[in-house]
Amino acid sequence: MLSLAVPSLIPSDGMAQPLCIAVGADHGGFDLKQQLVVYLQGQGHQIRDCGTNSTEAVDYPVFAEAVARLVGSGACDFGIVVDGAGIGSAMAANKVPTCSRRPATAKRSPAAAVSTTAPTC
Repeated sequence: MLSLAVPSLIPSDGMAQPLCIAVGADHGGFDLKQQLVVYLQGQGHQIRDCGTNSTEAVDYPVFAEAVARLVGSGACDFGIVVDGAGIGSAMAANKVPTCSRRPATAKRSPAAAVSTTAPTC
């Protein structure tokens, strides 16, 4: 079971509000992304899936940039990108000018690396 907490996005009254969350992955993160989508939808969040849609080899920057653009434009509140290493996706997301107000960070997990990004409020 996945457990995900984003304290900076939870209002001071403690009641979590549904978020619009952009998610993306390369082929190495596809399976984990699919699990995240199910989990987050189960929590009541709206998901914008930026791909990929299979385990066929793809270039991670395409998906990291798509997630970053949605977050940077304000279309989504938060973004999650899953790939094999994480740092590359974080670097690609940080190149989107409107998204780099709060830099993406890479976190390691047993299955894949996860990059997250959110605009500064």
